[in-house]
Amino acid sequence: MRGQATQSGDGIAGKIGFGYALTTPTYASGIFQFSEVGYELGNQRLMGTSELSGVFENGNIRRPNGVLNAGYDYNAGLLRLFIYTNYEFGVITGLDSNTIVGAGARYMFLKFDRFTFDAGIAPIYDRAAYADNTLNETFSLSFRGRLKIFFSDFDSLYLTWLYLHSLDEKNNEWHAADVVNNTVLTRKISLRQGYRWRYDTFSGAAAGLLYLIAVFNFE
Repeated sequence: MRGQATQSGDGIAGKIGFGYALTTPTYASGIFQFSEVGYELGNQRLMGTSELSGVFENGNIRRPNGVLNAGYDYNAGLLRLFIYTNYEFGVITGLDSNTIVGAGARYMFLKFDRFTFDAGIAPIYDRAAYADNTLNETFSLSFRGRLKIFFSDFDSLYLTWLYLHSLDEKNNEWHAADVVNNTVLTRKISLRQGYRWRYDTFSGAAAGLLYLIAVFNFE
């Protein structure tokens, strides 16, 4: 869920960041790493992102977790067609990994200088592997809404909500929310603070992660 798109015209561009993480509800501290790389050509884009974190315990890192994404977008005005895959591991206690592969479309419903809102829908294949060796594979529908607020040329807020609903089991749902504030310090450096929350109805477990990182841009 996600990651912000690189907006720098045609060619390769990306970001990499490092900083501090705090898990909820356990309130254990750790480190956080973010990276993004994208290639744009005309109205097409290839992009991959990663968010990796580890909690400290007695000076060592334990319980690593992360979110990995890759996808292809084709932009047709306000409509965007996409193919993507998402892999999350260790983000919720008891859920070893969650894998998503899907394709769909999203539409830009509101587009102003300081405010945008888009939403999309995609049929997906969803595979969840649990710590008790339970494997849950299902076809689902995913719905996503994304709100961007640009307070100034240097400060922005992104809010994203992802909802997956199984087509096989009516009580099997996955919720993901990301809130990201980005402050540009220089052309190459920005400060990012965010909150990542996940909830899995199949296991009834939820978890969140708060982070503060310095991000370095490259082209």
